Amino acid sequence: MYSLCACLTGLFLGREGLAKEAVEVLAKGFVEEPASRSTLQELEASLSKLLGESPPATTAPPARFWTEEQVVRFHDRDYRIVVRLGSGGVGTTFKVVEIDRSTREDLGTYVAKVAHNEETGKRALKAYSLARSHLGRHPALSAIFEVVREWQGNDFVVNRRPRVALWVLKTRSS
Repeated sequence: MYSLCACLTGLFLGREGLAKEAVEVLAKGFVEEPASRSTLQELEASLSKLLGESPPATTAPPARFWTEEQVVRFHDRDYRIVVRLGSGGVGTTFKVVEIDRSTREDLGTYVAKVAHNEETGKRALKAYSLARSHLGRHPALSAIFEVVREWQGNDFVVNRRPRVALWVLKTRSS
């Protein structure tokens, strides 16, 4: 680590801006006391943060343990779990919000489904794939935005925009 940081520092010496900040990060890797030096993982995280890169995504726990406000990656997009809508024999349905990785802004609300077992997941996947092209044309049915190509444990099977149904009941005046 000492040699690596010392060599890299030479690339940035005498420069301003990010280069100056990089020298400060690298300086933690070539301190005299070996136990006090940055690790390779710490160096990578510090330089990535300096460059504005988001930290690498961690592997999510199994879907049955997902909680509100947890961020889950699906098809290279980040989704925040809003609430678990329900669970049954096939799997679990979540209300999720897609979030922009750089600004952390909400981009849209979706309903995402996770199938827990492979056989049922593959059947559900096939059904959603067949129905996908037909659902977008009907005003009373919600469109399916994404369907996975093949079932994988602990991943969304389908991602669709929720439909809100408003029922107005007219009562007789007495």
